[in-house]
Amino acid sequence: LILLFSILAVSLIFSEGSTEKKVDQYPTKGIDIIVSVSAGGTPDVLTRVAAEWLSNYWKKPVTVINKPGGGAIPGALEVLNAPADGYTVGTITSQNSSQQHGANKNPPIDVNKPTYVARVFDVDLVLTVNAKSEWNDIKSFSKWAVENPDKLVWACTGAVSTASFATAEWYAKIGGDIRKTRMITTAGGSESALQLAAGNCVMNFGDFLGSAPMVQAGKVR
Repeated sequence: LILLFSILAVSLIFSEGSTEKKVDQYPTKGIDIIVSVSAGGTPDVLTRVAAEWLSNYWKKPVTVINKPGGGAIPGALEVLNAPADGYTVGTITSQNSSQQHGANKNPPIDVNKPTYVARVFDVDLVLTVNAKSEWNDIKSFSKWAVENPDKLVWACTGAVSTASFATAEWYAKIGGDIRKTRMITTAGGSESALQLAAGNCVMNFGDFLGSAPMVQAGKVR
């Protein structure tokens, strides 16, 4: 039972002002890339792919550091508050950028502050349920979800997150009231998939790479 949703691209960012450094002198040492979600999810996995390529290209170590929690805000703020020398960079997603502006009057991150370096990848969301559940298609699941809001428990990384936006949009379109459901908060997409596999929630809008291991293991579908 998989439903794809498009989400925003993920970009590499520098702290404010780091573009002032001379390009022909960069890098002279190793670089840290901060990922604001837990290991195993799409931002983490694809950042590691990019880090390996950059390390081979620059002949300098490029290290991925996971800083999950807090709706992906603390990790992004650490990048923005780092010295503006280009040696502490980060992977930013819609969760800790544009979605904050959509959900908060005074967002914790100003999307105009970072120096955006490269658009690294686009990903899709998949709606999954536990493999032992009774539903075989999105129509039957949606019908059940509208009729049983008190039983609809879903996972996401915070109230302002890609998964929470996707869940709310889907539920509104099928006639449900998201305020009557229950959300459980996790440190990342891979943990959300684990919570679903363990039966601690009914559904999960997760990124494809974070959900794939549980799908392949026959734990969710």
